[in-house]
Amino acid sequence: IVASALVLGVAGLFADQITTTIFNKYFQLGAADGAATGGDEIGSANILHSSDNNVDYNAAPDWANIMVSTGSASPGGDDRTPKTPRGVFNPNSGFGGEGAFVTDDASAGGDPDLSTYVGNGNKNSDPIPTWTWSSNAIPNKDDISNGYVYTKKVTAPDGSIHKLLFAGLEREVASGDSHIDIEFFQAGIGLSQDPACPKSCTFTGSNTDGDILVNMDFTNGGAFGSLSVRKRHEGVTNNYDLVDTLNGAGCNPAKDICGFNNSLEVKTGGWASFDLHTSVIYSLPTNQFTEFGLDLTALGLGAPCLATVEFKSRSSQSFTAALKDFALHSFQACTATAYTEIHQGNTPGSPTVDYAVSGQNDIQTSTVPFNTPVHDQTVVTGQLGVVTPTGKVTFKQYNNGACTGTPAVTEDVLLVQVAAPTATTPGVAAADSSAVTPPPGTAVSWNVVFTPAPGSPYTNPVAATPACETLSAAQLASQVVTQVQQGGVDVTNTAITNGQPVVEVATVSVSPKGVSGAPVPTGTVTWSVYANATCTGTPASTPTSSTPVSSSSGRATYQLSWTPSPSSGAFVCFKAAYGGDTAYQPSASTLPEPICAFPNAGEEQLQ
Repeated sequence: IVASALVLGVAGLFADQITTTIFNKYFQLGAADGAATGGDEIGSANILHSSDNNVDYNAAPDWANIMVSTGSASPGGDDRTPKTPRGVFNPNSGFGGEGAFVTDDASAGGDPDLSTYVGNGNKNSDPIPTWTWSSNAIPNKDDISNGYVYTKKVTAPDGSIHKLLFAGLEREVASGDSHIDIEFFQAGIGLSQDPACPKSCTFTGSNTDGDILVNMDFTNGGAFGSLSVRKRHEGVTNNYDLVDTLNGAGCNPAKDICGFNNSLEVKTGGWASFDLHTSVIYSLPTNQFTEFGLDLTALGLGAPCLATVEFKSRSSQSFTAALKDFALHSFQACTATAYTEIHQGNTPGSPTVDYAVSGQNDIQTSTVPFNTPVHDQTVVTGQLGVVTPTGKVTFKQYNNGACTGTPAVTEDVLLVQVAAPTATTPGVAAADSSAVTPPPGTAVSWNVVFTPAPGSPYTNPVAATPACETLSAAQLASQVVTQVQQGGVDVTNTAITNGQPVVEVATVSVSPKGVSGAPVPTGTVTWSVYANATCTGTPASTPTSSTPVSSSSGRATYQLSWTPSPSSGAFVCFKAAYGGDTAYQPSASTLPEPICAFPNAGEEQLQ
């Protein structure tokens, strides 16, 4: 009775601490004052949801609300092929946030652990590329069976946004001292090959300044001893800065770190766990379950995106001691966003020149005049609290308005930071494509993908929006000037002898004249030939020509040979119309071109 009262008294103390923290509303850390759903677990940190007199705490989730059993009872972990996870994060729980369930090999009973540290130089302070791993056996006091992590951005009482981070772990045995770490990497971290590894394989990925390392030391029969939070800082002693420490279960004075062990036997969330003989269990003895919560923002760690989580054990209390067991798992989908704009002008020396937060330089979907160079700019925005995205942008430029067919140009361009991250705004980077000058009457389009740099906290390629951005170049105006010639001489508005051929010359040119670099007009000229002097009524004939007799920049000359006959009457009148082409709009001559064709009566001869 005395022991139970002591447990309840301590639990009440812890519960009082939690209710005054930011965690209270968002997660059931520590002990509740009521029974757990599905178990009589009053007064202990546990996994199942518990009832509580505090309304906010009562409404918050516990691990069993956001993690789901897969039904697997395999001692193999996430390092097996295929993977045999015992649980998964439920993204549809209704509580939001992001999470991961980490399944480690259970090797205490003699089964192999396929992912353990081997060799020298495997310390927290060492760079990841120097770490080596292989298969090995792990002492049961250093072996983790399951771990789980959960993060969520919330609004603090002062209205600011805080990032909260929670973690739980299950050890196979709680006797004796043990030393467990959980590290949260901003970059994607992986293994050089799928396990098993016969000898000294390596890791992929690298450390990033700002990675978060949580060191836990369990003493006095496995009780909660201390918890330290460190931030990666390359170049300082042991490459980490100490942020804060929690000594003993409960919360630190600033109430931005809280941690607890289970003070009595508690149930899992329905997933399999293991004891020191690798026997499957569904309840965890005292001190075999640990959970903690961190207010990363209040700790001065910002709101980093954490791509990978690693659970690992150390050989001794020093955080630089040799590492032993580990389990890796992807955590947050650290994805940047990317959008594209089309800008007028040649590509500047740097995207900082024409980047504008307002998007005021974007002219996509518009129509630009002839001889207007344009280029694409892709803007990549990171996540709040994370470094500015780095990597490359792949531009595919098409000579049409639909991003179809084979790209005319494919090029990779490295991102350049255009806005550094602040406490309230994410970092922004941009890249510019090569410039193109679309011919008149055509369209140009781009399709763009951002690929993060190796080791970047942004692990996923992103297709920029819109998926296809387009722009059109306006057609040029054309004009038609005509002239009736006979023997190379202008005979418009004059009399000619009937039966003698004339040439109707139609010159199609850019309007206004003198546009530099204008293309040669192509297409068809259609003449209307009338049997009157005013080019009115129904034409007697409508001959065409699609082949110019001469051409130059912005100009093409077409000809029609016509022989008036006595039956055509006294007058012949010509008008010409140009049908246009891709580059030029249609046009027509504005004035009628009449000639008077007198019959050939012959000449008097001397008798």
